[in-house]
Amino acid sequence: MSETVPRILIVDDSPSVVENLRSLLAAQGFPADGAYSANDALHMHRRDPYSIVICDIEMPGKSGFELLEELRQEEQPLDFVFMTAYLEPEYFQRAIRLGASDFIQKPVDSRHLLSTVKASLQKAQASARNDNFMQHLEVAQFSCVLNPASYLQHNEPRRLGSFLQRNLPLPPETRNAVIACLDEMLANALVHGTLGLSPQQRGCSHSELQTLIASLLQQPHIANRRIRLEVTVDRARDLVSIGVEDDGDGFDHADWQRRLEQQPGLNTESHGRGLFMLYHLCDRLEFLNGGRKVRITRKITPNSTSEA
Repeated sequence: MSETVPRILIVDDSPSVVENLRSLLAAQGFPADGAYSANDALHMHRRDPYSIVICDIEMPGKSGFELLEELRQEEQPLDFVFMTAYLEPEYFQRAIRLGASDFIQKPVDSRHLLSTVKASLQKAQASARNDNFMQHLEVAQFSCVLNPASYLQHNEPRRLGSFLQRNLPLPPETRNAVIACLDEMLANALVHGTLGLSPQQRGCSHSELQTLIASLLQQPHIANRRIRLEVTVDRARDLVSIGVEDDGDGFDHADWQRRLEQQPGLNTESHGRGLFMLYHLCDRLEFLNGGRKVRITRKITPNSTSEA
């Protein structure tokens, strides 16, 4: 995608949802078109391709999954974002297999929507400059240490995600899954481990939350905390692993795992969709150092359409 402003299509069988999201994006300089069915969206995309499609999953007639399957056959660069009120494990797994970029939970949070669109644009611009020599390495490793203040101030999560999206020598299905997990691991390390925000604090307005975070980062014991990331791609064993460690207090991960195994639903009160996603998108989930370090391992999924 070479344009500065991405072509965006909103797909939902509710006209009010479509128009509300179009207005929100337009106010931020991202004009979008709307479609009220998967068939309409497919016709519009074939007539003039879009770079981002934001689509409901459950719609009368053809579902969002079916639309994505058909769009992937077009073999054009496309970021596809699902909207849903039901964050089920099957949805995550099927969406990742099909190459979805993200999930947005309904009712749609405007900040999440705008962040997703901006990240898509940054990723597309970076892909145009891609020179991915790591594709030919048998073992590739990457590690870094993140300063929480810089992490927030300079949008490092998106930059890091874009870097790994370009350079992880993986088939698209596997890469999409581990990048989704990485986003959640870093967010949990910041929100829970570094800042220690309570559910009540996380529910503050955006401006109140920004003020609170700035105040917390002025406290030496928080400002001195770091987040450590390590990524290993081992083609000899067909495995990719990601570890994220913070300097926080940890948490009772054993109790959380037991409860999730007994009732595999989304635990929004304690750790949100982050650990829920890790549990269902990777082959192995480990907690080390009292819960301060999370490590996932996933088999590299063969993909006949993987990028060279």
